[in-house]
Amino acid sequence: MSSFCCKALCKVFSAIALVFLLGLLPVKVFGQSNGLGNTCSGFQISLGANGQERAYDVASTSNNQFFVTGVTKSFGNADQILVSKISEDGTVLWSKAYGGANNESVRKTKATADGGLLVIGQTTSFTYRAGEILCFKINKDGTLLWSRKFGLGSQYGDLGMDIIETTDGGYALTGIINVVGLFADMAVIKLNSAANVQWAKRFDRGDGEDGVGIVQKGDTLV
Repeated sequence: MSSFCCKALCKVFSAIALVFLLGLLPVKVFGQSNGLGNTCSGFQISLGANGQERAYDVASTSNNQFFVTGVTKSFGNADQILVSKISEDGTVLWSKAYGGANNESVRKTKATADGGLLVIGQTTSFTYRAGEILCFKINKDGTLLWSRKFGLGSQYGDLGMDIIETTDGGYALTGIINVVGLFADMAVIKLNSAANVQWAKRFDRGDGEDGVGIVQKGDTLV
């Protein structure tokens, strides 16, 4: 996927906003109770450039920073995946957009042990316009380390839903293969530490299976 690109966000709003939009819903973070009778202070920020932005997921890091991930139209008419890294006090450390010429979407993100971020969703920028599973990893500074796409050329598109680090240093992901439109199949793909495919499984009982989440229990993926 050599044409997969990463663009530093041209403009980040530095002004404090009254609401932060997460999936188009206002999320208030001022005056939250910590359950111990104390009130925790917080912040509200606005992220974006000149186009439309929508946030979909938040992943926290071991040093109390966090990644906010969504989509942006600031670089044209197509959706690209937007990742912003935020410090503990609400300072925007950086914002970057990732994608190709057509639409990308995000479903889930996971912070990694090395301080980076795993992102999974869908791309229509490469080969097949109905959509293929897209996953990629960035480091703590937003540099793209690798990206992968998977699909069977399904008539109704394929969609990545969840991704995790595994204890062997690799990754596992799950998603939906939508061949006929009515009944989808579940896909599970195991990658090694270099993000190369170790194995891939498709599950089809004939009545519709969706892979929406994945966890590791010992040496088993559930």
